[in-house]
Parts: sequence; structure tokens; C-alpha cells
Amino acid sequence: MQKSTQKQKHGKLVVRVVLALGIAILVLNAGQGLLVKNSAASEIEKLYEDSVSQISSIFQDDVYTTLHSYVDQLHYYVESSVSQTGTTEEIVEWIRANVYHRPKCFDYVIYVGKDGIYYSDDGNTGNVSDRTYFKAIFTEGRDYFIDSVIVSRNTGKLSFHVVKAIKQNGETIGFFGGIVELLDITKSIHLGKSGYAFIIDKQGYIAAHSNTDFILKRNVTNDTDIPEQSRKFFTHAIQGGTGAGFLTSLTGAREFVTFAEVEGTPMTIIIAVEEAQLREVANKVGSLIGVFSIIFLVAVILLLILVIASALKPLQVVQTDRKS
Repeated sequence: MQKSTQKQKHGKLVVRVVLALGIAILVLNAGQGLLVKNSAASEIEKLYEDSVSQISSIFQDDVYTTLHSYVDQLHYYVESSVSQTGTTEEIVEWIRANVYHRPKCFDYVIYVGKDGIYYSDDGNTGNVSDRTYFKAIFTEGRDYFIDSVIVSRNTGKLSFHVVKAIKQNGETIGFFGGIVELLDITKSIHLGKSGYAFIIDKQGYIAAHSNTDFILKRNVTNDTDIPEQSRKFFTHAIQGGTGAGFLTSLTGAREFVTFAEVEGTPMTIIIAVEEAQLREVANKVGSLIGVFSIIFLVAVILLLILVIASALKPLQVVQTDRKS
């Protein structure tokens, strides 16, 4: 009876020690796990934000290269002998006779003189003196200009114009323009479940978006469906440069949004990723840390039970010998 009571006392001692140490380890491990989880979550979110910003910069460079390659395609027209010495009539006759040399990237090519009248290589004519690209060449004196998306007066399609000045004896006498039908270049951007991209012009209008209903119809600087803070962010974006921030954008969800101006154009690239997607990665890492913490805790408690039980065995042997 006394032997059984002694064993019970030893057993209770083991339980108490294990519980005390287990609780202490649990508290310390939970605190450490929470600290590591929050730190890891913060670092992962920052890393994801940096990655999105880098993708925005890469996409900006890609769009810049593509758009300026269109300017290079006009070299054939600007450097032709008829452009150097010819009259308006001769230049118009020449581009229409050489329509089969038109680069594939252009829907059609136009010649525009100082009077603002355009002549297209497909036989149409009209007045574009009110267009931004006309003013850029003749009022601002630019050598080339890339316009934002507008509705073509020749085809009625969403297009943008790439124009390059023609000079005779150092004086601008007109310009050639290549008209590029809008292709949704933003569809190539996929960032997880919710990431998407679009382009806005200097007035704040959406110039390219996977949802074509938005193009030239929604203005992100004065759209009342977008919170005021977000409208201020986009107003800052169209001023140029690069930037990023958290805001409520077109989807109505809170998003991490980056912007990057496409140099030499009136376009700004916008890339947005829902905040929930950013936190999803961090939460998964946090959950893994929690699982490993529990496994570690269980392993430590089992080890303690084995160590304490082993340490108490000699005491039991000594007591048994004394009784003998």
C-alpha cells in the first residue's frame, strides 16, 4: 500500500513538473511564434510590394520600347526623297502609291500639312488641326509625338497616333503619322488571383483596360465611384514619375497600386493587386510557423516526460533498497 502511494506521489510530481515546464515553454513559444509571424508577414508583404513595383517598371520599359519602335517605323517616310523636296500634292501621291510598303503595325498612314488637313494612304482626307498630335508638332515644335488613345476620325476605331515631323531646309512643313489600332497590351499582366493593369492618359481617362467599356469613358481623377483619396492618388500619378500606395480602386476592393509614367508619351501604367492577396501569402507563412511551433512544443514536452521519468527511476530504486 505504501509502495503504491509512493508511486502516485512520483507520478504527480512528474505531471506537475511537466505541466509547469510545458506552460512556460508554451507561453515563450507562443510569444516567439507571434513575433516571428508578424515580422515574417511584414517582410513578405514588403517583398511582394517591391516585386509588384519592379514588374510595373519592367512593363513600363516594355511599353516604352514598343511605342518608340513605332516612331522608328516612320523613318522610311520622313527620309524619303519626296519628303525632302516635294510639295503636298507630290507627298500625298507618293504615300498612296506606296501603300504596300506600309509597316504592318500601322492601320494606315497619314500626311498632315500646316493647314491641318490630313491625307491617308487609304484615300481619305479630313481636318485634324484640333488634335493634340497636330499641336505638338506645329505649336510645341516637337520632332515626334506619341498620342494617347482617341477615336480615329478615319475608321471610328480606338487608336493612337505616332507622328514624326518632316523638315525642308530646317523648317517643319508637315508630318507623317502612323495610326495604331488599340491592342489591349495590359492583358499580358497577370499577378496572382487579383492582379491587373491598365493605362491612363494625362487627363485621367482610362486609355487601355481589359474591360473595354472603361476606355475613354471612366476618368480616375474625377469618377465619384472612386473614393476621394484614390482620385488624389491618380491625379498625382498623371503628373509623371513613379509611386505606390494602398487605396480603393476600380474594383471597389482595397488594393496595392503602383504607377509609372511611360517617358515621352502621355501614358501612365497602373498595376493593382488586392491587399487580401498580399496578406494571403503572409498568412500562409504565418500558419506554417504556427504548425511548426506546435510540433516543436509537443516534441519538447515528450522529451521532458522521458527525461524526468528517467531521472526519477534512481530515486525509486534507492527507496526500495532502504525498505529492504
